[in-house]
Amino acid sequence: RDARYVPDLDDGVMINSAALWPLLAPQWRDPRKWWKELSTAKGRKDYDWSHLAMRCWPERVDRKCQEDPSLGVAHGCFWRYHRARAWAWELRLQDEIAADFRVEEEPYTHPDGTASPGHTALRAEYLAEHPDEALAAVEKEAQRRMGRGKAKKLVHELTILEPGLWSAIPEACWELELRLSEKQKYEFHLRAPDEPEARAVFEAAHPEKVGARAQRMAGLEPAPDLFAARRGEGDSDKRDNEGESQDQE
Repeated sequence: RDARYVPDLDDGVMINSAALWPLLAPQWRDPRKWWKELSTAKGRKDYDWSHLAMRCWPERVDRKCQEDPSLGVAHGCFWRYHRARAWAWELRLQDEIAADFRVEEEPYTHPDGTASPGHTALRAEYLAEHPDEALAAVEKEAQRRMGRGKAKKLVHELTILEPGLWSAIPEACWELELRLSEKQKYEFHLRAPDEPEARAVFEAAHPEKVGARAQRMAGLEPAPDLFAARRGEGDSDKRDNEGESQDQE
């Protein structure tokens, strides 16, 4: 497309200079080569992650964004084309970066001129249309946080920042809590803005499930090897301290 030249620092010197190759030749010949590579986008010479590529070849880049989540992130259409992946990324990064982390995107305009809303509306739409899939991602993330082998740890709760799942599928949320509680032998809770009210309604409608859960939770005991590593480290420290005391004596 005939697009106005707007340099972008994130594109880097090579990409920004490529568009100016007629002005830079013959003193600097590389920009013309880079412009050709930018135009053809083949193999390792694919620079469709750049903002310049999106401005000049929007249809081509948009098609790739639909296939490649990383390109979707680069061009602000991750939530539009990869909602399940965006939701899973948020859950993980809320543990690894910050509890309030979100993948935020402004409204995205498709090359044909149609526009999609920003991340807030697309996230809410995903949770409303695919609650079971979204909850499966929550369970997978909770299991990741629990770890395996020597890396096991107790996860008391996982908090979802958005409402919707508890209100839409309360029984599935309830059963998820039971599965994860029994997996780690310690009670697990799934928190969300709508969880207290939805849980109260569910428990009022199913008192038998409340009683059965209380019995199951009462019989849970964390696996004996869950804190083995910590105890080993503590014993080692204790032995080291005792050794130092004896040396001093």
